[in-house]
Amino acid sequence: MENRKAVWRFPVYSADANKVGKELSSLGPHTPQMVVEYAKNPETELHKCFDWDVEVAANKWWIQQARHIESALIYEPRTQNDTPIRIFSRDKEENVYKKTTEFFKNEQKHQLLLNTAMEELIKFKNKYQSLTELVELEDVFKEIDKLANKKGGQKQRE
Repeated sequence: MENRKAVWRFPVYSADANKVGKELSSLGPHTPQMVVEYAKNPETELHKCFDWDVEVAANKWWIQQARHIESALIYEPRTQNDTPIRIFSRDKEENVYKKTTEFFKNEQKHQLLLNTAMEELIKFKNKYQSLTELVELEDVFKEIDKLANKKGGQKQRE
């Protein structure tokens, strides 16, 4: 790990991020399975990041699988060039999944879907803009910025 301090992007873990980063770095190149095996030791900081109650962990996994199922279902494309359309999308206001077509029937919900798309574009840009190998995407990133500014100047991280 570099000499920079590690922090959690999302504050959902009670473990010390810096210690976890050092433990992961000590593994060298690793797989998720290797991380789980390492974390089984209750004396590691990584141990605090996992649910070791099998019933709780299984339920969380099933919820994650349900999210994946919702996002994986698409309408069958009519042609090879058709853009895949998700059958279900998440309504962030109500925290439920609804048919994507329902979002087009209600202006407020349609705007919510567009806002989610814009947030995802900004996250994509923020994630990849520092990769100098992707210089060919510079124009795409500029267009994302233009859209974001046009849509009300949503905050962007540089």
